Amino acid sequence: MPGTAQLLTDLSHLIDSTRQRVTRTVNAELVLMYWKIGARIRQDILGGERAVYSELIVSTLSRQLAASYGKGFGGAAQVTPSRSRLSPAETTARYASG
Repeated sequence: MPGTAQLLTDLSHLIDSTRQRVTRTVNAELVLMYWKIGARIRQDILGGERAVYSELIVSTLSRQLAASYGKGFGGAAQVTPSRSRLSPAETTARYASG
């Protein structure tokens, strides 16, 4: 059947490009979520200041979140506020542009 090879190629490109867009969107949303978690911890628990006990608090929160949501929330580095002070939009744009 003429054109079947081209149809297969076109559909493959459509699937691949859609998967790439979905991956970028999901990654952008995850970065934004982690940024908001870190900002909330900084605001509510640390009062905007770094504290010696912050590692203990973040460790405890990480364990509790990991118990409910899985190992992706178990790392303290994932829930701590960004030191760069980028806004959520800047952070998301930086990581989603790939």
